[in-house]
Amino acid sequence: MSSVEQYPDTGYFLIADTSTTQLGSYTGLSGSLKTAHLRVYNRNASAFTYTLQLEVSTSADGPILASSDVLAFDNVSLGQTSGHWLFDLTFSFTGYDLLSTESYYVRLITTGYTRDAEITYLGIWSDWLEPVNAANSAAARIAFGVEQ
Repeated sequence: MSSVEQYPDTGYFLIADTSTTQLGSYTGLSGSLKTAHLRVYNRNASAFTYTLQLEVSTSADGPILASSDVLAFDNVSLGQTSGHWLFDLTFSFTGYDLLSTESYYVRLITTGYTRDAEITYLGIWSDWLEPVNAANSAAARIAFGVEQ
C-alpha cells in the first residue's frame, strides 16, 4: 500500500509503504526495453542502505515479464548529507520486447527499506491522477528507454 504526498508545492510522490509498490500501468510502448528512469525523494536523516528493482508485468500482480538490474541505494555512495534528498535513478534492463497493444504494469521492489511514519520514507515522483471513484491515486512518472 502506498499513499500520495505533495512535496514541494508542484510535485506529487507515491510513498512506498512496503517492499512492493505498484507504480502504475503504461500503454503505447513498443520496442526492446533497455532502461527506466525514476526521480525519487528520500526522507531519511540517518544512514541507510536499500536495494531497488523494477518489475514489469501485464497485470498489477501478474508474473514478471522483465526485471531490472538491482540498484544499491545508500547514503554513502549517493552522498546524501541531509534528511531530504532528490535522486534521479536509471534502471537497466537486458531487453524485453514491448508490444504497443499491451498495457504494462510496473512495480518497485525494495529490500532493506522500512517506512517510519513521516520520519523516514521513499517517495516516487508521480503524475497526479484522480479517476472516477478512486481519490488519492497516482502513477509514477517513468521515462522508458526502448530500442526500436
